[in-house]
Amino acid sequence: MITLDFKNLELREMGLFPNITLAILTEDAELSKSVSGNEFFVGQGKSHAERIAEGLGHLFGETIVITNFTDEQKKHHFPTFNVIHRKNGLISKIHAALTYAKGNAVFIVSCDRPTISVSIASKLATVFSIKNVEIAVPVLNEKAEPQFAIYSASCLPLLSEMLRSSKQFSINDLLERVNVHHLIIHESEEAKKCFTIINAPFDIDKLKEKKSTDKTEQTGEWFA
Repeated sequence: MITLDFKNLELREMGLFPNITLAILTEDAELSKSVSGNEFFVGQGKSHAERIAEGLGHLFGETIVITNFTDEQKKHHFPTFNVIHRKNGLISKIHAALTYAKGNAVFIVSCDRPTISVSIASKLATVFSIKNVEIAVPVLNEKAEPQFAIYSASCLPLLSEMLRSSKQFSINDLLERVNVHHLIIHESEEAKKCFTIINAPFDIDKLKEKKSTDKTEQTGEWFA
């Protein structure tokens, strides 16, 4: 059993997983405009990228932001990079993250999830670090969550090949071609919150309603 000691300040400063870069993916410009509570969620005065970095940044060696549009840097102080190839959605963002990251792997987290589990992130990074795999992806209710997953730099040549091709590739095409570890996540309130996605304004309204009726005490494993 591997014990993750979050109280060790020295370890916390250097990152529990210093060779992994936290790469936060921001949404497309049009989606960000239509979902006004997405990047700046529930008026807390911070961009969601800042809130993700605040909750998970101490686990990893560095934090970067990958975006499709140019004004993203104004929202926070993290190094921000544009995608290199403007096609294939998630694949192009993973490619950019691995290209610009200092680490030899990236932990991909999309900005369309308002709540993140530090516990699940730690388990995923631990599994990736001790197993000889190229991708570690969580699976909840038989559904993989590739926008909350870890990708090795060894995927970069294949990603580049896909993006240079005239064919449209999906993230499933990548998952089928490399060595992947699927981390089974047992269904729980924590897991359901972590994998809740905000795609439209009514999703935010539903989440606000749930938060107002949720009496569960925070355990320190969450930030929202």
